[in-house]
Amino acid sequence: MILPAESNSELATMFLLDISISVLTYMAQPHLLEFRVNGKKREYTPDIEAVVPLWFVEQLLDGVPFVKTALKMAARRAVDDPLVTVVLECKNGRGNESQEYIEKLEEASDLYYRYGYYYFILDDCLSADINCDHLPSILMDESAIVDHSAIRLALQHLEQNGGFTTYAAMMEAVGGGPLGREITNYLHIKGLIWADFSSDPLMREHLTTVAMPPLLGPQRQAMARFAQ
Repeated sequence: MILPAESNSELATMFLLDISISVLTYMAQPHLLEFRVNGKKREYTPDIEAVVPLWFVEQLLDGVPFVKTALKMAARRAVDDPLVTVVLECKNGRGNESQEYIEKLEEASDLYYRYGYYYFILDDCLSADINCDHLPSILMDESAIVDHSAIRLALQHLEQNGGFTTYAAMMEAVGGGPLGREITNYLHIKGLIWADFSSDPLMREHLTTVAMPPLLGPQRQAMARFAQ
């Protein structure tokens, strides 16, 4: 789905949200806040609003960079976490902001806190020491046409390896080569497998972890029968 992006920083953030296994849904320019600062009426429209498990927010509050939080393998207990709303403001540096604008953001932050939203200002979300050049190619594979037999092979491979494997092994299990890479990316984007993309799989495919989604936990016996 094409969503409005007013800057490269917003677009990069959307790439991360699309790929992240921790993000259930998100919307760009989701709402309008109207409030007063020093008696003057102010309006504020955030860049993005997303629904995530509480684990995701705790990572950000602990100082983990946004890009790493979005791309890393979620903790299994995140499945049982309450879902919370995160509001994001995406920036490419903050050196030229007026005092009036800063005060507006501070008041918006207070309002979000008061109403139970988590608010973060992302200052260049791709600045962390993670190579993100592989993200567009992963997203491109979402539109791939994948046969059910490939899905069956992937689930069977995970079952045979206790629910965990590597990106390279999954690629080989579903056909190998460029086709295997395309299918593996497709399965991740669709949520059928979970891949830890916090390191570039093109460079570290033998180390990149792939796992059975814990969301399938109660149904793993049924999924095993399906794979067979």
